[in-house]
Amino acid sequence: MRPVNERVAALEQRQSAVEAENEEQNTKIDEMHAFLMQAKGIKWAIIAFAGLVGFLMGVGTFLLSLGKLRLSIIGIIVLISMTAALAHDSWIMRGGHRNAAGEFCCGEGDCFMVEPVRVTANGYLIMATGELVPEREAHPSPDGKFWRCKRPDGSRRCFFAPPPSM
Repeated sequence: MRPVNERVAALEQRQSAVEAENEEQNTKIDEMHAFLMQAKGIKWAIIAFAGLVGFLMGVGTFLLSLGKLRLSIIGIIVLISMTAALAHDSWIMRGGHRNAAGEFCCGEGDCFMVEPVRVTANGYLIMATGELVPEREAHPSPDGKFWRCKRPDGSRRCFFAPPPSM
């Protein structure tokens, strides 16, 4: 039988190896999660686009039958308004933003622009809901807008606010 100190040293080496392998697996899981979140965003973008095309075809047929407006004008307006909605998912998801608990901020269509928001001494007050977000919990928003990401139960997962210089 080996002495106790040799057995302890061998166990410590095994523990170090297991911890290193565990860290490597956690990194791989995080990378896979980020990839899957991007894939979900693309899936919803395709579904939204297909729905939009179907809607525009129906509206276009109706409007052309009335002879009042051209489909191209409505199509351009709708596409411009959709661009902002689809863009937010991409920068939030691509950024791999996480909250203090380590949760990814953005899931399947759960981030929304919020306004009006009032900046107070205690943080950010979302006027529509009365929710007060402490300043320390806010992430910087690169597009200069306020965004709230929610969990399935509706509670706040993340909040994005324009940096003070914006």
